[in-house]
Amino acid sequence: MDGPSVLIIDDDEDIRTIFTQILKSEGYDVYDAIDGLDTVQTLDVIKPDILLLDLKMPRMDGFEALTHIRSAGFQEPIIIITGLNGVDVEDKALELGANAFLRKPVRPDDLKMEVKACLSPSKTISIA
Repeated sequence: MDGPSVLIIDDDEDIRTIFTQILKSEGYDVYDAIDGLDTVQTLDVIKPDILLLDLKMPRMDGFEALTHIRSAGFQEPIIIITGLNGVDVEDKALELGANAFLRKPVRPDDLKMEVKACLSPSKTISIA
């Protein structure tokens, strides 16, 4: 495939499957990882154009993964998609380098729209 690549990081297999179906139908190449530790290892092999990152996962949670990924120089967009509530959760994720934040359950149209928006050149961040 020639579309942008997406890495979905979520310990819930059903979520990964649903997001994969939605994004593949839009022409994206989709990969997945089961937690933050798996993500770090996966990023050694593939270089996705965008990450969809859950926060509540075993072994290495999303906050730890986000911190590690950004400190390693990954500059592509990262969208946090979580069921955790609280404005402090969103603030912390954005402070650590997330580009966008969605709460579960996510409507398919919202997922597609946010991924497309984050992949537009004006939404890319730079790490100093």
